[in-house]
Amino acid sequence: MILVNTNDIAQDGRVAGKTFRLLPLDTTCPYQLGHYSVEAGSLLLITKEKKSEPHTIPSITDTGEYKKTKTGQHAVERRMIEDFTEFGISDPASIKFFIEETCINGDKYELYIPLIAKVEPMTKATMESPSLILKG
Repeated sequence: MILVNTNDIAQDGRVAGKTFRLLPLDTTCPYQLGHYSVEAGSLLLITKEKKSEPHTIPSITDTGEYKKTKTGQHAVERRMIEDFTEFGISDPASIKFFIEETCINGDKYELYIPLIAKVEPMTKATMESPSLILKG
C-alpha cells in the first residue's frame, strides 16, 4: 500500500481538514482502501472480503415512486445487501505500526503525524482496551 494526502470529508459534506489514505499497489493486497478520519481519530480499513447483512431501505413502486404508509410516511423494507468488511484502528501506536508494516512509504510516517489529532500518551487503560474493532 502507499500513503497519499487527501481531504477529510465530514458526514455533513464539509471539508474537515487534511488527512491521508492508504491505497493498494497490486491485486494481492487484502485491503481496498484505508482512510484516516480526523474527526473520529481512527484509521478505517476496507477489505476485499464481502459479507451479506440486512439493511432497511425505502420501499419503491414499479415506477420508482416511494411507497407511502397509511400515516403518510415512507414505507421501508429489509433487504440483504452485500458489503465489504471494515476494520477500525483507533490507537495511535497501532496506526503507526500498521502504516510502517504495510506501506512502501511508511518510513515517511512522520510527515503524517501532524494530521493525527491530539495523540495521547499510552496509559494502562488504553493498553488494556482493544484497538482493533471489527465492524461487520
